[in-house]
Amino acid sequence: MKILKRGLLVLFILLVVGAGGVIVFLDPLVKTAVEKGATFATGVETKVGSVDASPFSGHFGLRELTVANPPGFSSDPFLHLGTAGASWQNGTILSNTIEMDQLLVQDVEVHLERAGSGTNYGKILDNLGKLSSGGGQPQKPEPEAKGGKNLHIKKIEIRNVRAGLRMPGLPAMEVKVPSVVIDDFRSDGSTQEIVGKLTRQILQSILNSVLSAGKDIFPADVVKDLGQGLSNLGGALGSSAKDALKGVEGALKGAGDLFKKK
Repeated sequence: MKILKRGLLVLFILLVVGAGGVIVFLDPLVKTAVEKGATFATGVETKVGSVDASPFSGHFGLRELTVANPPGFSSDPFLHLGTAGASWQNGTILSNTIEMDQLLVQDVEVHLERAGSGTNYGKILDNLGKLSSGGGQPQKPEPEAKGGKNLHIKKIEIRNVRAGLRMPGLPAMEVKVPSVVIDDFRSDGSTQEIVGKLTRQILQSILNSVLSAGKDIFPADVVKDLGQGLSNLGGALGSSAKDALKGVEGALKGAGDLFKKK
């Protein structure tokens, strides 16, 4: 009986220590997964300042995510994200499908550039295009342990987006977007694949909103270029962005016809 009690006590201690180890090491594991998944999606280095992942409280927090500029552009990041927070249903954390009620992303800064080597957003969009809407990609991310998950986020809201455009010989231009909402996001696969697809969806939606907000501020050829890049991702353009692109294309065609007449 004493041996049994001692055995149970040892087992209990091991379980507590094991659970504690998971809690201690969960934050850096999630941080690494986010960095790898976002880097895979964008093709450029992504860094995260800190992560607070609490599996038993149903809360996730992230601070200071930075997506680097592609080579050939300024040292400023392509995108900087202030904070992100999510809540999930605790009963789903150990199941095959994790159910999140909301993911809130706040204070996003986007730096759009045109240089001799092209545009930085064009490079990013080309890399995002590796992830099809169905999740396929020509090159697999680094292998992970078997046993993929499903993620369902009922609502993603991105607040306070600021996007600046820099071009040689022109003053800097800026647009602001108060809020972007994505409903019913679903993805599956390894952790890295899910993060990659989520990164693609968030960046796609942010640039879509920037396109709509910048239609009367950014140069027409930039609006057209950004719109076509988003359109190539497949199903990327919202109705307002489509209208903006259509109006710009009409204006550019009219200008071309005018020069032809002369």
